[in-house]
Amino acid sequence: PPDEVVTYVYGIGLLKDDSATGQNLAGAKFRIYKDKAKRILSLGLPAAGQEVLVNASFVVLESIVNTLGYVSTAAAGVADRIFTIAVIPAGAFFGAVSAMVAQNEGAGQPQRSHRCLGVGVMVSGALGVLLWLVVWLFPSAVLSIFTPDKEVIAAGVDYMTFFKFDFLFFAF
Repeated sequence: PPDEVVTYVYGIGLLKDDSATGQNLAGAKFRIYKDKAKRILSLGLPAAGQEVLVNASFVVLESIVNTLGYVSTAAAGVADRIFTIAVIPAGAFFGAVSAMVAQNEGAGQPQRSHRCLGVGVMVSGALGVLLWLVVWLFPSAVLSIFTPDKEVIAAGVDYMTFFKFDFLFFAF
């Protein structure tokens, strides 16, 4: 995103000659270490691949639903909104666990990395099960938070019959 690029460029500008931090990147020679780059890619590519697959599946799903008419499209939109809100905590756990795993790997503590990952998956998974139960037991009530339209709620309940299982898997 453009805001991240601007922030990155601004940060590099600050570090270029910042006597407060003792950093001086002016004229610095950057070098890529193949072994370190390989390690970074081995950790980052699976996460990037997961993001690509998730987003591609949403594009395919939306294109299919959009052929079914107004009510189905609206119901899917409401369900997607619910899922998007539910994914926010899982995304936060993913970011925090990624940082902790990276720190522990960098410190030569792979056993702590595995523990961080395990705890993160357990907490995020428990949240997913809780949300699945709520959506499974009270789909109309959850959908009615976002729309008063009874026809859309009815179609949303049908949609959530299959969609609710996503809550069990988004933690992983």
